[in-house]
Amino acid sequence: MKDGLVLNLLSVVPKSAVSRAMGLFGRTRFPGLLLRPMLAIYCRIYGVDRSESIRALPEFDSFVDFFTRELKPGLRPLADAPLISPADGAVASFGRIVDGGFGDADGLDARVGDLLGGEGEGNSFIVIYLSPKDYHRVHSPVAGELGRWRYLPGRFWPVFPASTRKFRDLFASNERLAVEIGTEGGPLWLVFVAAFGVGRIATTFCEPISNTGLPRSEGVADGAIAAGDELGRFELGSTVVLVVPGEVDWCVTPGQTIRLGEALCR
Repeated sequence: MKDGLVLNLLSVVPKSAVSRAMGLFGRTRFPGLLLRPMLAIYCRIYGVDRSESIRALPEFDSFVDFFTRELKPGLRPLADAPLISPADGAVASFGRIVDGGFGDADGLDARVGDLLGGEGEGNSFIVIYLSPKDYHRVHSPVAGELGRWRYLPGRFWPVFPASTRKFRDLFASNERLAVEIGTEGGPLWLVFVAAFGVGRIATTFCEPISNTGLPRSEGVADGAIAAGDELGRFELGSTVVLVVPGEVDWCVTPGQTIRLGEALCR
């Protein structure tokens, strides 16, 4: 009922404009006397583990600065696996891609090309949902070569389960940024999917362009990348979708909480 009420309210809200405003608010620098109590309340409500952050609350100067916080070194060891989790979060769904489609996965009633905004294919997929308590930087799940990237403007519906069940094409219609990573088995695509409240998707390979009113754009991000290297971050939100070449022997379960660097497959 609560999630349904939220969706009904958001149906009449200008979600892009509100998300952009929330991003601006989140990047606003507040005096420590105001910001620290706000952050402490946020941590208490969502159960954020403050001990994992390199910095203490008094060292942050904005909400987004805290939301995109770095972790202390060594907290996320990388598993010896063909594919590791690119982020902290929960496994929403995974499976095989059949005839270019994602089966009955919530939020993925679309073709691979629709999600990626153009040419691209894969044999398997996994969706990882980042909740408000999670670490919100996204890292490479494999070693390889960075390739094409595409910024795709779109909607800003929330991505919690009630929303992905209601909007079957949500991930292919919400604002997103897809990046290609070349591997020995073929190209892997990692898709940053924005949600309501996401002020910006920032990446390590291009200037911030999301939720700024700019049109679709694309380019090439040349260079080698190692598994675990940072690719970008959500300044509020959201969800990561991996489109993977080849068949994957998954070692996760739906709803499982997972951390950056943990094995996704055997």
